[in-house]
Amino acid sequence: ESASTRMALLPPIMQKIQQTPLLGQGIGDSLLYIHPISKADVTTRHFDWGFFEVLVERGILGLLIHLCFLLHLSMLLINHIRHAQHSVHIDLALLASLVAMSVQTIFGPGFFHLFGIVYLVCVTAVVLQPQTHKTTLGQP
Repeated sequence: ESASTRMALLPPIMQKIQQTPLLGQGIGDSLLYIHPISKADVTTRHFDWGFFEVLVERGILGLLIHLCFLLHLSMLLINHIRHAQHSVHIDLALLASLVAMSVQTIFGPGFFHLFGIVYLVCVTAVVLQPQTHKTTLGQP
C-alpha cells in the first residue's frame, strides 16, 4: 500500500511542477491525489518525495539554492577534513552521512524532517568552527 500510494502521488506532483516550474507553489502547498486502495480523494501536505517537494514548493530556483547549499556544505566539510589537526573520523562520518541523506532525500523527506533539519544545523556548526591550520616543522 505504501509503495502504491507513493506512486499515486507522482502524477499530481508533476502537474504542480509544470504549473509553476520556476518559483513553485509556495511552502506548505497541498496535494490532491486518488488513494490507490480506497479510490477516495485525499489531500495531503506530505509529498513523500523530498526533492520533488522542493520543486513543487520552491520551484527550480529554490531547488538550485538548496542544492548549492548542500554542495557548499560538502565543500566546507571536505576543507575541514583537509586542514584538521585532529582525528577526522567524525568529519568523515558527517561527510558520508551527508551524501547518504542527500540520496535518501530523493525518495523521502530526509532533510525536511525535524531530524534532518537538526542534522544540517549540527553539520553547519561543525564546519563553521574555527580551526588552526596544519603547520610544518619549524614554521608557525
